[in-house]
Amino acid sequence: GSGIASAGVGKRGALGNGKRVDEKNLTLITGGIGFRIRIVQVAAGGGLVRVSHSLLLTSTGRVLSFGCGQYGALGHGWSGGKQLPDILRPKYIEALSGIRCVCIAAGELHSAAVTVDGDLYTWGEGFCGQLGLADKRPRVSPEQVTKGGLEDECVSHVALGARHSLAVTEDGEVFSFGLGHFGVLGPHLDRMTSIALEDSSDQCIPKLIDSLEGINIVGACAGHRHSLLLDDNGCLYSFGSGITGCLGHGDDLSHMVPMRIENLTGSNTKIIQMSAGVDISMAISATGDVYAWGKTDGGRIGLGIKQARISLPKLVPIVSEGKSIKAVDVECGYVHSVIVGLNGTIHICGEVGIDGKADGQNGSGEPKQENDFNIWHRIIEPTEQTVKTERWKKFGKYEVKGRQKMTDEDS
Repeated sequence: GSGIASAGVGKRGALGNGKRVDEKNLTLITGGIGFRIRIVQVAAGGGLVRVSHSLLLTSTGRVLSFGCGQYGALGHGWSGGKQLPDILRPKYIEALSGIRCVCIAAGELHSAAVTVDGDLYTWGEGFCGQLGLADKRPRVSPEQVTKGGLEDECVSHVALGARHSLAVTEDGEVFSFGLGHFGVLGPHLDRMTSIALEDSSDQCIPKLIDSLEGINIVGACAGHRHSLLLDDNGCLYSFGSGITGCLGHGDDLSHMVPMRIENLTGSNTKIIQMSAGVDISMAISATGDVYAWGKTDGGRIGLGIKQARISLPKLVPIVSEGKSIKAVDVECGYVHSVIVGLNGTIHICGEVGIDGKADGQNGSGEPKQENDFNIWHRIIEPTEQTVKTERWKKFGKYEVKGRQKMTDEDS
């Protein structure tokens, strides 16, 4: 089996541990999964609403969900009552029983899964057409996306932003649907004439991003209001809102047409993994180096807070026990980022806490001294978090720049 642990805001069952309380220590999720079940993918939803839902994918292709049940994001249907219930522990989505899934994704309040046969299922909030089901109604159970350009396509990957969705096919094409603001859906053939007018209409059915013709896309990430695409040569493309520099082109302009990030095109910067969050982007090269760009407040990308934003990809130093290490995974959240080192260590940067209240800053822009860790601390450089895998009880050492070292010992 495998262990899944969670920490943070526990409202609406977001942590999956059977409670609605906050947890500042990493805690193993034991109920609902079973010890012999191997989890191969985790998808955590949310966005500006902060508290949302999560999905789990097992090695046998089953999907579980837990957390906020609003708009049917959990996919468990509706049995009557005034509102859809929250689920406090992981629960299998029965509507997907008998269907082997290979990929899952969670948006702010909508969800998706790709099957082994290349079919795409979506459910949850649909107010902007982000479900791709030809209307803007929410769905409380998974429904197969059969409309638009995906009708005869085999989907290999899906990515969900706050209210937009991207589907990558086995042929390397990308289809987009949902909220159209900021050019986040990219250009479609029937919208090319309105690019200059920054067409921001929502799209309720999947449509092909035509400008990528001849480029074989193998991966996609959807942030709050921008998107990233990865091709088979390790080149990264971005489009959508660039107001915080999160597109990585050296400016704060928004782009409807996906543009290659030129700073990441050298032989030493071939990208193998990327993540898009709320106004931030991060990527890992084939050599294990981490690059970040976008909004810096709270230290969320690990590059300090002296600049309000960084509009070109910049190397993020990752240190473990005084030595520089390489990374194997990176994920961007709402106000923080998490990096997994090659040696198995976890490094976090940004606002870290459990009560949703950010602490103030002094005139130097450094975090102010706080003795109680039950608040949001700003970690402006990646700091190592040692996970106690033997008992999965607590995070270990915390070290915040400008503050004294604080340690949580095992209890």
